[in-house]
Amino acid sequence: MLPLIGQPEVAVIGSEVPLQNGSMDLLLIESSGRLVVVEVKLARNNEARRAVVAQALSYAAFLRGMTRETLGEVLASSYLWKKGFDSLEAYLEAVFQPGIASSYEFNQTMERSLSEGEFRIVFVLDEVPQDLLRLLAYLEEKTHGLTLDIITISSFLVGQSLLLLPQRIAPDIRAIAQSLILPSDGKKQGTGLFEQAVKDGPQTYRAEYNSMIAWAQQLGNENNARIFSWSGKQYVTILPYLPSENAGLVSLYYTPEKPPSIQLWRSVFEKAAPNSIEPIEVLIGKSIGQGSSTTNLSEELYALLHAAYVEARSE
Repeated sequence: MLPLIGQPEVAVIGSEVPLQNGSMDLLLIESSGRLVVVEVKLARNNEARRAVVAQALSYAAFLRGMTRETLGEVLASSYLWKKGFDSLEAYLEAVFQPGIASSYEFNQTMERSLSEGEFRIVFVLDEVPQDLLRLLAYLEEKTHGLTLDIITISSFLVGQSLLLLPQRIAPDIRAIAQSLILPSDGKKQGTGLFEQAVKDGPQTYRAEYNSMIAWAQQLGNENNARIFSWSGKQYVTILPYLPSENAGLVSLYYTPEKPPSIQLWRSVFEKAAPNSIEPIEVLIGKSIGQGSSTTNLSEELYALLHAAYVEARSE
């Protein structure tokens, strides 16, 4: 029922999982092989909600470095036994399509998730105050390998039935971060601030910056993005927001005497343009992290990013 970013297929492999540092509410695994830590906190006070962040991170830290054998034999054994399975592999083969859990890609992703601590962490809350949003936005922006989801649960009494409605905080954590970090009076519609900075700055890389401006303007003209620019103390950025959200797949940066750079936001890609992740990663030669940057700009990269915005708009 959880509306997770990217809508992955998941399976529960542990409930109230006992760890040395507490009891994890739920442990899931995606059909890709990535592990998912779920923490639920429905107590109606801010301290309890903030505590859930520390709890979830401590559980993730405990899982990091664990072997697959330990995960299957120790953590998930009681849950799997209750389900009638004697191994994690047999359970996953029954839950997912046959062959997924034994595939090379699944096992590589699962091993990397455990060894590198690349998890999805899901926070399920009754209410999310602004200070918690700010904390989670900062955490996702500054960490690599973590995907964060915030789910709120609303309850409704209909006759004699209690209905629970899970909703992901929209548009997503990164959009909240941008609205909190960027002062509204410094953000202007269009590429004007960026263009002026390039015009007033040194000649170095001017042609490259003009190509960047033209690409952003094309996105806006085609209604594939809403274009804003923002001027900071040391740089100016173009923010191509998705048409219906205050978040974008990328941010474009101008810094005097430095080559142009593009910052990519993985959480937005996973939500809005998941099919574009792999070809972009192949081209830039590295994984798209949350806020990872590249200065290796080319017509091919611009074309792939344009296609990503088209994909996002069609979702």
